[in-house]
Amino acid sequence: MSCGNSRSSKCNPCGPSEAAMNAIADRAAYYARIAIVASETGGGIRWGYIGDGTEVTFNIDGAATTNSASFLVTIDGVVQDPLDYTITQGYPYTITMNAPVPSGDEIVIVSLNGKTGATGPGAGATGPIGPTGATGIQGPVGPGGGATGSTGATGPAGGATGAGGDAIFWENDQNVTTNYTISTNKNAMTAGPVTIDSGVTVTVPSGSTWTVV
Repeated sequence: MSCGNSRSSKCNPCGPSEAAMNAIADRAAYYARIAIVASETGGGIRWGYIGDGTEVTFNIDGAATTNSASFLVTIDGVVQDPLDYTITQGYPYTITMNAPVPSGDEIVIVSLNGKTGATGPGAGATGPIGPTGATGIQGPVGPGGGATGSTGATGPAGGATGAGGDAIFWENDQNVTTNYTISTNKNAMTAGPVTIDSGVTVTVPSGSTWTVV
């Protein structure tokens, strides 16, 4: 087989040159390395763009971090230093290169972070109730009852008295020193004379009589 339209007296077999074949092999090895790195780091989200010589910012929808070292970035197979680009949080996240990607060159960004796992279970069950605390110290005893009231007047003697067993004489005091009320429906008798001290009252209910003899 010979090459058509060749001006050389010696034709080369038609097909890709050795340099082209090597470039294809290198590109295949490059993508294989990316796949290995992504699988080992739990990442694997990949974005690819073709540069136009002016664009420096590219969307990386699905990214979850602004840490530049969490992404493997290559331009036509050449790994870029994380200092050569920045990641900006947004909707979506974006990557901005320090210099435009050359026209026709492919920029590939691979996330090296694993995807966020499912949210774990909620709070655990409430623990058992703790033991009851010790009884506190008893407080001081409060004040006692009210003041004791005044002593009432002494009632009449049990009966007449006298000497030798006689029961002839009724004896009573000569001064009323304390307020006194004769019992309702009762009569009272006192041997006089008798004096009622100043400020002292003897009350005789209606229907009752106090006789001083």
